[in-house]
Order: sequence, then C-alpha cells, then structure tokens
Amino acid sequence: MQRILKAFILSAFFYISNNTFASCPLAPANAESVIARVVDGDTLALDDGRRVRFSAINTPEVAYKKKPGQALGNEAKSALIKMLN
Repeated sequence: MQRILKAFILSAFFYISNNTFASCPLAPANAESVIARVVDGDTLALDDGRRVRFSAINTPEVAYKKKPGQALGNEAKSALIKMLN
C-alpha cells in the first residue's frame, strides 16, 4: 500500500505518536510521507517509522502481541484501507 499522505496540518486533526515529542518536530505543511501500512482503524504507520493516529476517531483495536482483538476491529481496519485506496 504505497500511497502518499500529505500533511495538511491546518485542516487535519492528527498527532504523530512518539515517546519523546521534543525530538519529533512537526513536518512542514507540504511534507509528504509514504504510508507503510494501516495499523488499525485509526492508526497509520509511515515508511520513516512514525505513526499517525487520527484524533477524535476511536475504533476497536485489532489483535496484536498477546492481546485479542475487539469486536469489529478488523472491519474498522478494512474500512480505513478502503478509504485510502
């Protein structure tokens, strides 16, 4: 899924999750990143290792590590993949 995600900071509500915000400066408004994969219904992984999670959107979690997935988690992930294609 090699799609380009433009960081429209003025109109999009998202944050980049990282353990240390101080060392993670915001990208310029015209920066582009490649989506490496869809993590779940509200989180994307970028090719440079960053994660983008959409705020004000909360979807059920998919199974990861030893934790079971929540009901409709895979459907939420599939819906986001469909919206990005």
